[in-house]
Amino acid sequence: MMRSYGWIVIGSILLGACGGAEDATNVEVSETSALSAQKMDPRDWVTGEYFVTGLMYFTENGQTDAMETEDIFAILPEGPSPRLKVAPLSFDMCGPPAVMVGPRSFLVLPGACTASPEPGCSITMNYTLGWGSLDTNDVLSLALHAVLTGECGRGPVVIDVYSELSGPPVEDPAVSGPRAQADSTKTGTAALLQRVKAGGR
Repeated sequence: MMRSYGWIVIGSILLGACGGAEDATNVEVSETSALSAQKMDPRDWVTGEYFVTGLMYFTENGQTDAMETEDIFAILPEGPSPRLKVAPLSFDMCGPPAVMVGPRSFLVLPGACTASPEPGCSITMNYTLGWGSLDTNDVLSLALHAVLTGECGRGPVVIDVYSELSGPPVEDPAVSGPRAQADSTKTGTAALLQRVKAGGR
């Protein structure tokens, strides 16, 4: 009888040890998951390159016109979270800063980019405000306002620019072939640069 009782005690100890090991494993997994969640950068939800199309409205000398445009925009982390950079391919990947304001949305902040297409020609894009967001299909919607100023030897030019753009990630299968490589000579930004170089209308 005592021998049977001894086996029962030993069995209980072994079961307790197994249970303790399982509990320790569960605690370790939970801690690992918590650490992973802490390390996740919220900017990862929007970071990427997007092929966008839409309209660019520009006002010059009191007259406003609309132009169809296409471009590739890169949404990139810059500095500590939640800071971002909104970089258009057509302006040598120079763009305004932004800050995350939601899980899949961001606010574009003021910023300036300058280009020198040729000697004696200086062009600056002064971004004033904007916003961007991704829908459930990862399609980017982007609105930007900027003032484009330039001097290329024919007098200063000032163009007020407002863009409404949207499009999928570049790696999306629907974006393939020539569309995945936006031709900067056909983007609205490049057309405006050419207009500045020509000295306006």
